[in-house]
Amino acid sequence: MTFTEFSDGQSQLLVMRHNTDGSIDTSYGNEGYVYISPINTAYFSFDSEIVEDDNLIILAYTYGSAGGNLFLMKLDSNGNPITSFGNNGYVTYNTNGWTLVPRSLAIQDDGKIVVGGEFGDSNYISCILRYLPNGQLDTSFGDNGMFLNESFNFNGEPVESIGESVSIAPDGRIYLSGWYIHPDPEWGSSYDCKIICVDENGALVPTFGEDGAKVFSVSEVIDAINDSEVLPDGKLLVGGVAEIFVEEPGSGPKLQTFSRQTESRRLIRHEFW
Repeated sequence: MTFTEFSDGQSQLLVMRHNTDGSIDTSYGNEGYVYISPINTAYFSFDSEIVEDDNLIILAYTYGSAGGNLFLMKLDSNGNPITSFGNNGYVTYNTNGWTLVPRSLAIQDDGKIVVGGEFGDSNYISCILRYLPNGQLDTSFGDNGMFLNESFNFNGEPVESIGESVSIAPDGRIYLSGWYIHPDPEWGSSYDCKIICVDENGALVPTFGEDGAKVFSVSEVIDAINDSEVLPDGKLLVGGVAEIFVEEPGSGPKLQTFSRQTESRRLIRHEFW
């Protein structure tokens, strides 16, 4: 199963199924394609998971005049919406005018759906939500279904944090990996990696990192975790990027990267896995 966006005036979700040789499976949907018409102005697809009976859970971000929101949908093995899921086959979240950007999806052994991303207005906060297998918000998790975690700079002021990847450990712990932005005396701002660990009830696990959160940097400027996976032994494997500036001999034109100017330096990006 793959899915992406399709634009024709307004963007739509496009779901496709491929055969093992890479060809389109024309028995799926309408000649191999399922178009999901927008309930809002536009969609951006983020993640999907196969669940029981080859059903598919789709995670997307939809936005319009009222801001951005989570979009979950469940399709059967033929590409038809399962109308018993959520509201006639799909789920959104009551953001009360704020924006919710869902970026990652994981399914627990009991079928509950865990979503990670960020929530807020101009300053986003990392968040985790959990839904029951039928698409109803699991209000027993976190604070009425959502766990929020702020990040702070060295002065104790809140800073923006992004949740990129959610993963579930064998013991039920949930990890949200991503990055946060904080002021930097030399560069103006820097990005550092951050991993949050909560238990199956949506409460921080105090024995993980420092009071449930682990922050670290690989380079001096920009670090971000983009993906994560729990290994069979329970260890967490993360991958992402690290960007650094290195000195170069001689003088030359100023380079501008991420709104920072530096002379005779070059930006290097490393992927770490």
